[in-house]
Amino acid sequence: AVTLAYLSDYGFALWGVPEYLQHSWSLSVEEHFYLVWPLLLPAILRLKRPARAVLALYLAAAAWRAFAFVHDGWLAAYYRFDVRFAGILIGCWLALWLRERDGAARGAALPFSPLFPGAALVLAMLFARWGSQDAYLAAMPLAELSAAALILAVTRPSVQAGGWLAKTLSAAPLTALGRLSYGVYLWHYPIALVTRETMPLLPSLVVCATVSVALAWLSWNSVEAVGRRWRERFDARAAVPADQGLVAIRH
Repeated sequence: AVTLAYLSDYGFALWGVPEYLQHSWSLSVEEHFYLVWPLLLPAILRLKRPARAVLALYLAAAAWRAFAFVHDGWLAAYYRFDVRFAGILIGCWLALWLRERDGAARGAALPFSPLFPGAALVLAMLFARWGSQDAYLAAMPLAELSAAALILAVTRPSVQAGGWLAKTLSAAPLTALGRLSYGVYLWHYPIALVTRETMPLLPSLVVCATVSVALAWLSWNSVEAVGRRWRERFDARAAVPADQGLVAIRH
């Protein structure tokens, strides 16, 4: 019930949820953000520099995360929405920052290669110790900022125009995995709980990845296909031409 209500972030931090559903906390964080952000965005867009306002919000959220880690302990600081939405905020800042740039600035080459933020992101994931102070105070901000810089770098027109990086990111296996990524995330954790207890590390990773992708493919072509059809019908009904809308209002 906690998972279906998208309360796993607070449920796990405060009273716990079944271990095989533990990974649902991040989905709850996202859903809570989707409820709050639309209420804040109109007011932010009225500001002269909305990107700066969101950057200030990110810094405040990161400071609150550090305080929560010291005051409440790593368990609460890791799962709760109020201490984990900073990572989504940095993405919102990037979108608004790009929105404020003119066309020339958007297309300008960056002074760094995508390899640098990519390497920083990998280092943040590899060397952060679970539940440690350096993970919350250094690795998480480094990962968030590196991810934003990496997105900025790989979406440059100069990068998308060609080259090995554009070709790699556009490869059919990666784009297919991107389509299935939500399902892969949902399935991988309960499968990993079984494989890591019954197999050595390498076979466990191979079996978990293979089964997760297979189940995600089945989900994409069954349950998720129904949801996509419903969405398409809703979008088609919502897309009423302006002149028809005026006629409906007049009558």
